Amino acid sequence: MRYASRPATKPYRVAVVVSKKVNKSAVIRNRIRRRVYESVRHFENVPQNTDLIFTVFSDQLVNTEDIKLKSQVSELLEKAAIQQKKSA
Repeated sequence: MRYASRPATKPYRVAVVVSKKVNKSAVIRNRIRRRVYESVRHFENVPQNTDLIFTVFSDQLVNTEDIKLKSQVSELLEKAAIQQKKSA
């Protein structure tokens, strides 16, 4: 995951990138994308004023349990929040 700061008046934005190298099927790529978006949506402490870019490198997220996926996303978001506080 990559992130960048935004102006203080703006809310966060999220992008999920899943290339054709991960899986040739658009259905699978979109399913992965939707699952990551949903995991971010349920996370309460998303760092405000940031752009978040998730890049997926494996199609194993299709079969990953929801709890495990949400915990992985929350770990990444917590790292981004900590790093952002250090740089501020």
